[in-house]
Amino acid sequence: MKNIKILIEDYVDENISIYFNKLICLLDDLNFAELIDAINPYIFCMNGHSVAGEVVDELFEKWLAAHKEQIFQDWFHDLSVYIRNIGGNATIYTDIIEPLGHKAKEKNDDFHEKYAGMLNRFTKEFIELFCDSNGNIEWKKLVEFNSGKST
Repeated sequence: MKNIKILIEDYVDENISIYFNKLICLLDDLNFAELIDAINPYIFCMNGHSVAGEVVDELFEKWLAAHKEQIFQDWFHDLSVYIRNIGGNATIYTDIIEPLGHKAKEKNDDFHEKYAGMLNRFTKEFIELFCDSNGNIEWKKLVEFNSGKST
């Protein structure tokens, strides 16, 4: 039987792309209205956000963090079931981190390219819909859109 560290490395090698493919699919399926619906515009306004790109970036990061967590939990669950069945290794969780970090770094490039493109597109759309001709955020328009009461 292979040693546990090799089994973990094999699992990560064979399955890390599942995690990143699910993230990329989430990005592909996300539309601007969904993202805007997820925000509380009052908090952004109250916190003094005045740069459209910052609002979109922060919003997108919060949305993505919640989804990344769930996708990772699902992915890691499969690995941990597989690990529990082998059991008995005191270094099991530290054995996971090295191959995970290495393989994730390789896969992150595709994800970040997709992420950057989406962030730029959504920022453009945000500016077109919610900024005046001087580039200032029109909070009233954002609240109306967010509450479903656009005029």
